[in-house]
Amino acid sequence: MGLFSQNNGFDRNPGLGMEIAVGTTATLISFLAILLIPVAGVVAGVLTPLPTLLSLYRRGRPVGYWGPGVTVLAGVLLLLVLGMPQIVPYFCLLLSMGVLMGLGMRRQWSIEKTIGVPTLFVFVVGAFLFWLAAGDSETGFAGFVEEDLRNSIRAAMQQYGGEGEEKKVLEQSLQNMVPFLVKLLPGAAVSTTLLAAWFNVVAARRYCRMARLPFPVWGQWLEWKAPDHLIWGVIAAGVMLLVPGKTLTVVGLNLLLILATVYLFQGLAILGFYFERWKMPRAMRLLSYGIVLLQQFATMAVILLGLFDLWCDFRRLTRKPAESP
Repeated sequence: MGLFSQNNGFDRNPGLGMEIAVGTTATLISFLAILLIPVAGVVAGVLTPLPTLLSLYRRGRPVGYWGPGVTVLAGVLLLLVLGMPQIVPYFCLLLSMGVLMGLGMRRQWSIEKTIGVPTLFVFVVGAFLFWLAAGDSETGFAGFVEEDLRNSIRAAMQQYGGEGEEKKVLEQSLQNMVPFLVKLLPGAAVSTTLLAAWFNVVAARRYCRMARLPFPVWGQWLEWKAPDHLIWGVIAAGVMLLVPGKTLTVVGLNLLLILATVYLFQGLAILGFYFERWKMPRAMRLLSYGIVLLQQFATMAVILLGLFDLWCDFRRLTRKPAESP
C-alpha cells in the first residue's frame, strides 16, 4: 500500500483536477525553458520531472498516472504546434524519470536506488535516442553529436548578444574544445542526470515538509555518505589516466566525472551538517550552496571534502555508536 491509502477516480480525490492543471503547466514551462533559453533555461528545466514525481508519490497507482498522462498529451500537442516533433521523445523521457522517482519513493527504495535507477534509465534510453537520430548522419554518431554541440554553442552565444572581440574569442575557444567535450559526453550525461535527479528529490522533500506529507525513511540526509567501496573506482580511474592509451584516458575521465558527482553529494551533506550545527541562517545556506554549484573551484573543493571524508570522518559518524549510552 505504500505510505498513503490508495484512492481511485476524481470523485474520491477532491482537487485532483486543479493539481493536474498546475502540474501540467509547471512541467511545460520548465521544459520550454530548456528549449527557448539557452544555458540559463537548463536550471529551470532541471525540475521538469518534479510535478510527475509528486503526482506518483502522492497519489500512487492508478490515480497518480492522470497527471503525467495529461501532461504528455498537452506536451506532444504543444511541441507539434511549435514544429518540434523530434523533441517529443526527450520530453517523455524526462517525465518517465519523474515516474520512476515517484514510484521508488512510494515503495520506500533507498535514496541511492531512487536516484540511481532513474539516472541509469534516462542515460540508456537517451543514448539510444541519440543513436537513432544519428542514423542518417554521414559523419556517424560522434560527428552528429559534435555538430549538435557546435550548434548549441552558436545559439547560446547569439542569445546573449554582442559582437565584441572577446565574444568571438570565447566562442572560438569553445568550438575548439568540442571534440574533447564529445569524448567526455557519456560521463557528463550521467553526472548531469544524477544532479537533476538529486535536485528533484531535494525539491520533493521540501514540498512534503510544507504540505506535511510523509517522506521515505532515509535517515538523516546530513549524515549520508557514499559506499566505501566506491574509492576503488576512483583508484581505477586514476590508474587509467596514468597508463598510456587514449581510450583508457577517456574512460578514466568519464568515470572520474561520475564519481566526482557522487562525492559532491557527500561534500554537500558535510556542509549541511555543519551549517545545521552552526545554526546558519537559511539565506546564507542557499547562497553558499549556490556558490558551490556555480563556482568551479568551490565545487572541486567540496568534491575533495566528500572524498577525504572516507579517511577523515569530518562528521565523526563512526564514533556515534560508541558514544551512545
